[in-house]
Amino acid sequence: MPLLAETEAKQAQAQQSNRAARLASRGELALGRLRYMDAANHFANAAQALPLTDDQSGARRDYLKREASALRQQGDEFGHNTALKTAIERWRQVLDLTPRTQLPLDWAAAQHGLGVSLRLLGERESGTALLEEAITVFRAALEVRTRAQEPLDWAATQSNLGIALPRVGERETGTARLEEAVGVLRSVGEVRTRERAPLDWAGAQLDLGNVLLSFGERESGTGRLEEAVTAYHAALEEQTRERAPLDWAMVKNNLGNVLHALGQRESGTVRLEQAVAA
Repeated sequence: MPLLAETEAKQAQAQQSNRAARLASRGELALGRLRYMDAANHFANAAQALPLTDDQSGARRDYLKREASALRQQGDEFGHNTALKTAIERWRQVLDLTPRTQLPLDWAAAQHGLGVSLRLLGERESGTALLEEAITVFRAALEVRTRAQEPLDWAATQSNLGIALPRVGERETGTARLEEAVGVLRSVGEVRTRERAPLDWAGAQLDLGNVLLSFGERESGTGRLEEAVTAYHAALEEQTRERAPLDWAMVKNNLGNVLHALGQRESGTVRLEQAVAA
């Protein structure tokens, strides 16, 4: 009887695992159709379908990660704040299932995912609590995702840190956060090189230009603004109108803003004319 019961238990677990896999496949199909909420629901159901056993913890963690990622995409692309809040909850659940000592890289990846969701939601709120938490989370991930051992993952987290820092800095009177963000984003460009990843490099140049613009608007001189112009022009070398029209338009718009800021500090009208053209 014990042997029979054990066999039946294994069969039941196999059926649960197969059902979870089918649900996850539906989630992948929904993702391909940009139906992020449907995908998140399928992944959530897949996680719930698994038996609560140690040998299934890895699969459950994976399904929860996919649910959290789908929710983040919903929140990011459709302005769905509730989806972002749920993504944050899910990433916290993933972290509970991912001990740093046993799974350091998975733990760092989950910290990164949590940080991105916190940053996106924090950008939409007036306070800085979520952005501050995102910065803390990114710094924690970078303790494992080092530049020497995990350069590409390091660059991804470092880039998000470089975006979160100025979001806080823009809401403060000082420039310390902006100064740090400039250094962070310059270091990203050293790993995401133009030769290795041209569009990622261009994205880093855009982010750098944005921080320099915010920085320069607080200073009386034009040095930071000139650096922003250089960064935007660099981004446009890869983010061309033909290759990436929406990104090209964004850079052009920001270039117009910095040229306008420069034009207001100069006696001539050349910069203003350039701003109009951009």
